[in-house]
Amino acid sequence: MTTHVTASSPERSAQSRRGAAHSKPGGAPILRGGRLTKVAGLVASYAPALGLPGISLLASASALAIGAGALWGASAGVAVANSCTPNNNFFQCAGTITQTQTLNATGALDMSVFVDSSATINVASGVGIEMTQPHAGGIEFTANLGQSISAAAGTAIHANNTGGGKVDFTISGAVSGGGTTDAGIKVENDSSGSTVNLKVASVTGAAGIDVTNSGSGTLDIYATGPVRGTGKGGIKASNSVGNLTITATSVSGATYGIQATNTG
Repeated sequence: MTTHVTASSPERSAQSRRGAAHSKPGGAPILRGGRLTKVAGLVASYAPALGLPGISLLASASALAIGAGALWGASAGVAVANSCTPNNNFFQCAGTITQTQTLNATGALDMSVFVDSSATINVASGVGIEMTQPHAGGIEFTANLGQSISAAAGTAIHANNTGGGKVDFTISGAVSGGGTTDAGIKVENDSSGSTVNLKVASVTGAAGIDVTNSGSGTLDIYATGPVRGTGKGGIKASNSVGNLTITATSVSGATYGIQATNTG
């Protein structure tokens, strides 16, 4: 199998074993206050305060955004401010999050984590978002946000997949990990998993991006912003089966820029 490393920054470096490393290139309504009615677990109608007419929501319950004036329990599957709210294997992160979010998959379906565009995640101690998938599914993480995801003294985002599926990240905002050995993004995909696909913007940590894919598929890392390792390397990628591809605009590290190992 092959290893492809593309990086336009002169700061990059690559180390590879068994594999050649070479250069190549919403419109959701905001409802506040009033009374909510559910049918079969879905929001069916909303009767606002001040005697306004009710609004039918059966056709668009999934797009409902609950305003600050409404009180709702986490078990309803609607995002609760300042946390990542579970609904089966779907987690929605909203509000200002300052504590570690430990998210565990509960069944064979893929684990899906979505970070609202208005969310701010800044954890002072420990991991920012910790995701674990021990079942047959994979992990999908989506954060289309302008704000950053940061952990001042730990890894910002950590995903551990021991299930049978793939790991797929799409992040448009900055990710920053703290501490002396922790990463901005750390992904572990064991031998029962498949592919790992990361699409990120800027990432910073003692190690910028640290990915180990022991699964049966390819490993692809695509970074549109700078990736920096302040205490270790910028990007460390290890793949067991299939191709390993890294595409980045700027990578730097204290000990190396890019270290790519492909034993497939």
